[in-house]
Amino acid sequence: MRKRILITAAVIVFAAIFVKSFSANDLNFTDQSQIADHLAGQRPSFLELSCSGDLYDTLQRNNFKELYRMLARAGINYNQAEISFSSLLHFISLRNLQYRDLPRADCFSMDDVRRSVRELAPMHSDILLLCTDELFARLLEGNDLYRIAAQNGIESFLFSYNSGLSVLEMQEPKYFTVPYAAVNDRESFSKAVTGFADQGLDEFVIIFEPDLFTAVTGDPEGMSFLTEAGKLDTYKASYSETSCTFHFTDVTFTDNRRETCGSAEDLVLLIRRMGREGTGSFEVFFPEKAVFEYLTANDFAALYDAEARGGLVSADMSYDRNNARLIYENAVIDPDSRILTTAAEASEYAETMLTARRKDIHLFCTPELYSFLGGDASRGAGSDPMLRIYDLITHAGIFDYEITTTNSTRLISVHILKLFPGKDIILALRRGETGSLSPREFQTLQAASAIAAASGTTDPLLTAKNIHDRICENTVYAVNEASDEDDTAIGAILNGQANCDGYSDAFYLIGSLAGLNIRYQRGMSLDKTAPDTLESVAHIWNLLETGGVWHMVDATWDDDADGMTDIWFNAGRDIASRMHVWNEDMTVRIAETSDHRLSRDFYAQREQDLWNAVDSARAQGRSGFYILFEDPSLSVYLEDVKNYVGEKTSGGYITWSWNEQMSLLGFHDLDWR
Repeated sequence: MRKRILITAAVIVFAAIFVKSFSANDLNFTDQSQIADHLAGQRPSFLELSCSGDLYDTLQRNNFKELYRMLARAGINYNQAEISFSSLLHFISLRNLQYRDLPRADCFSMDDVRRSVRELAPMHSDILLLCTDELFARLLEGNDLYRIAAQNGIESFLFSYNSGLSVLEMQEPKYFTVPYAAVNDRESFSKAVTGFADQGLDEFVIIFEPDLFTAVTGDPEGMSFLTEAGKLDTYKASYSETSCTFHFTDVTFTDNRRETCGSAEDLVLLIRRMGREGTGSFEVFFPEKAVFEYLTANDFAALYDAEARGGLVSADMSYDRNNARLIYENAVIDPDSRILTTAAEASEYAETMLTARRKDIHLFCTPELYSFLGGDASRGAGSDPMLRIYDLITHAGIFDYEITTTNSTRLISVHILKLFPGKDIILALRRGETGSLSPREFQTLQAASAIAAASGTTDPLLTAKNIHDRICENTVYAVNEASDEDDTAIGAILNGQANCDGYSDAFYLIGSLAGLNIRYQRGMSLDKTAPDTLESVAHIWNLLETGGVWHMVDATWDDDADGMTDIWFNAGRDIASRMHVWNEDMTVRIAETSDHRLSRDFYAQREQDLWNAVDSARAQGRSGFYILFEDPSLSVYLEDVKNYVGEKTSGGYITWSWNEQMSLLGFHDLDWR
């Protein structure tokens, strides 16, 4: 019993002496801030702490975890520090305190980690992060620290950690040696790439937010984002899943506009929009690769259809199957075009484009119309499969032109070099732009207006007849063209000389000025200047509408060398088809029978009509007249008619002409008894 008491007394005495000695050095601590201030101010190599009971309990908890973290905050190498303690005396002894002064920070969230790496890493090769337990576990298990480091220009680093203390050290960071940028969406990626392009760089690093990185790399189709969202054209790339970085090398850029489409209909609308905005070079990406595959299947059939519906006239097109991308360069787009289904629609559309002063008319056709017009020569009929296209162009009043056809998009393009002057003048009047006319065209307009005014009546048919007669009376047919104006209304009206182009242009111009509805018509005709041959020649004439009915007017063939006829004025198919051949399915259908109400010529349907015609011409004192054998079989009386006329003239001498193809008999320079 006595021995135990002596031992206890000795401990009490020792403790009293120890406490007295320690208190004498003023190293009693009641809270952590006192310890931190002492370490910061004195920077001791060892330290003996006499703590209050509460402070000791706080520091001793979790194997002095908080005390070690306090040493770390003070810049001390916490891994080398030695700690001894007395729970009974609330005494802690710190030995081997080595100061490293690493940049350090307490981190309670990922934002703290980001800020700390951003602010501390440039200050030292190593940095210290004191984390909460939860944050430490997240950093250790995931790749957040690598990504944060990359976003701050750190390509790689070493790190050590103390899991008991939830402390991380980033060591020996190596920074990117090429420019870099951190991005979190499409817009920031595009901005970053544009910046590199502006600097002329061909190598750089992009750091993605994790979700964006996963979207780009997680799906093969997602890789198109790299070219879709920026100015990247070609490149080589490697990427790190750990840091969510892409390292781009051998980069080339493009200034092309870039758009995305989710369907073929989207592509149609996009092409039209590019046309309206005047964008000639652009690229199209398809987030759903199945859409791209659909468009490019079957030799691009669906793509060509979409391009036609979008009005794509021409372009240098290439494609990138890996990225589901179409690249259009030097695109020519007609955003006002539409798919045409009939020849009538095509003619109407051409007229609309002419009124709008278009120099290029683009006719996108259905397969049936394209084949019908002869755009695909392999499906055309006749000696020239393009004849119907020529018809359409002439109907529109286009005189000189260049034609290109594109089978893939079923496009017929007409580049207008020159309109018939008559057409040009009428369009200028409709637009109120007569100031745009050439001096010769303006002179023609004035002369034609005078003729139209002098010819005008309350009867449209009589007005047309007056115009027809005036042209025939004042124009000489130009067999060998002496002037370029012979092909035009200028030649017929101002020069008094023209070929069939000029006659028909003059009739169109003057008739239109007089308020008539007139069209140009092209086709083939037997050569009236060589009636003994069956050779056909290219020919142009007019169509006239009165009272809702269309007839032929061919002033050229009515202007006979021996005198003017009316055979071809207001002619129907019964007469027209004797010498003229045309594509009736390319124009309005003319009446089956001719209208002879205003004709001065004679028409024979039976034998008695022949003798009546001669008697009537004699009674009228006509020096010349024509008889059209409407029944060709009446030609058996040809010699009898000639003899009968001879009997009625002085001396019996007559000048006559006979057109076998027409069954047309003419008498000229007659001197009646």
